[in-house]
Amino acid sequence: MYRVLLVDDEYMIVNGLKKLISWQEFGFEVVGTAANGQEALDYVRKNPIDLVVVDVNMPVLSGIDFVAKAREEGIPFRFIMLSGYQEFQYVKDTLKLGTENYLLKPVNKSEMVETLQMVIKALKQDEQDERDQGYLAEYFMLSWIHGDIIYSDLSTYLIENKIDVLKENYTVIFIKRGPEETQIQDYLVAESQPLVHYALEIDMWLLIYLGDKIPLKVFTQKMKEDLHLEDADLVVGETVADMKDVPSSYDSALGSSRLHEFYDFNDMKNAGVGDVDARGALPSISFVEFNKALSLRDFETIQGEIEVIFAKLRAAAARPDYTRHIIFLIFIDLYRQFEGLSEEFYQNQAEKITSGLNFEELEPVIWDTIEEIRSSKGRRMYSQHVQDVIEIVQEEYHLALSLKEIAGRIHMNTMYLGQLFKKETNKSFSQYLHQYRIKQAQSFLVDTAMTISEVAERTGYTSAGYFYKSFKKICGISPKEFREEYQANFDPIE
Repeated sequence: MYRVLLVDDEYMIVNGLKKLISWQEFGFEVVGTAANGQEALDYVRKNPIDLVVVDVNMPVLSGIDFVAKAREEGIPFRFIMLSGYQEFQYVKDTLKLGTENYLLKPVNKSEMVETLQMVIKALKQDEQDERDQGYLAEYFMLSWIHGDIIYSDLSTYLIENKIDVLKENYTVIFIKRGPEETQIQDYLVAESQPLVHYALEIDMWLLIYLGDKIPLKVFTQKMKEDLHLEDADLVVGETVADMKDVPSSYDSALGSSRLHEFYDFNDMKNAGVGDVDARGALPSISFVEFNKALSLRDFETIQGEIEVIFAKLRAAAARPDYTRHIIFLIFIDLYRQFEGLSEEFYQNQAEKITSGLNFEELEPVIWDTIEEIRSSKGRRMYSQHVQDVIEIVQEEYHLALSLKEIAGRIHMNTMYLGQLFKKETNKSFSQYLHQYRIKQAQSFLVDTAMTISEVAERTGYTSAGYFYKSFKKICGISPKEFREEYQANFDPIE
């Protein structure tokens, strides 16, 4: 039922409107009345309303002024204006505000019915527009965190929705609450954090926080108090300065989430590991360059970035709980990137991290993991459907592939297959395909004399320009720079 508010200073008019038609028959319910514009304004501030039927002339606050103030405050509803006078200025003012109709009193029943039928169509269109906007927001946010987006399109979308991100830092935050708790989204939007969406792939609310690290700590503390959240309800990724590095913040949040899950699974108290505190205690540690090194796959480059992080941990004399947190994030990034690490290996290494008492005990966990990757002893186990997708990608990466087309081949629903693939591999299909193509491209660049255009064509890219952008986005350097730097001494970690 659509909710209706009747507003008129004459009681008999309000009562007559209630009885004029069978509101419920048309899908409406009269949920409130008001005697003047101020009472109506107070009501719509506290209660959601779909349609207001309001008189033009009333004491305290007129109907026109009521609607104008509500519009200024961003309170959405459609309205029908009533008046005892066919005065041109009234009609002109109400048309400016977007009235559905201007009806003279006493209200004609057939005119009201006809107007309500138009209102129903308009409200249904509003609902469809809202759903479309929701789908669009979901598309842009999910594409953004996975790096599967054209950033000029993203910038246009943000500008059109009056979201100013040009001077902001970005931090991906997961909020462990269900989709029914929509007050979380309402709260964050009210706090000028509009980039929030419930993400089915992680079964949590996902926020791209706009702001610096210090305000972030204040903000998360306030959010916990206002929404009655515990420390463990928030998973916080790395703060990044470039919108193109938001996928790295998302990946680090995923890493922290795995750490939370491990503590929960093993029934261990995780009070010492707080995402915001851990990252705030070591502000100079960034995982952006480390993740780019992982994409380059060169052993010496990866080793060098790990040493940089370790040196900062030593210099900071970090507490054991912070050190465990950072070590786990390094480990989980390695685990997500390289398929040679089995679930059994993951479990064993994670247990060593949680029991490590100091840096000297924790450091070998990472080097042992590197050695395991290099020896390729392990093998990740996937369900048959996911394994089918992986085999198709590895055999046909040079062709035009899409998840929809592959899903048709193996007789699966596209959306379900995408969710299953993401759950098991920790990567979207698009991410996996791009990364596999780039992996093959790296081999062609260092092992053959093919031109950049030939490598692009051989690895399934439609143009050398698109290949160049994809390669640089994933690896941090261009194909030409990669060839120049690694052709003589490329030592792939796997």
